[in-house]
Amino acid sequence: LGNASVSLLDLAGAYASLARGGVAWKARLTPSDVITSREVVSPEACEIVTDMLADNSARLLSFGNNSPLHLA
Repeated sequence: LGNASVSLLDLAGAYASLARGGVAWKARLTPSDVITSREVVSPEACEIVTDMLADNSARLLSFGNNSPLHLA
C-alpha cells in the first residue's frame, strides 16, 4: 500500500489516530485483548493534517475535479 512498507493494520491505525486527535490504540484483534493507548501526535498537529487531507482543491491537479476523494 503506497510507497513504504506499511501494513494495512498500521495504516488503518494511523488514520484512526488522526481521528482520535493523536491518540493511538494498539490493535485489538480479539475481544479479550486489552486496549492500550498513548498520545503519539498533538491534537493541533492532527487538526493540521486532517485539514490538508480534506482540502479537495489541493488534490485537483492529481485526481481531477470529480474524483472519488471529493466528499463535499
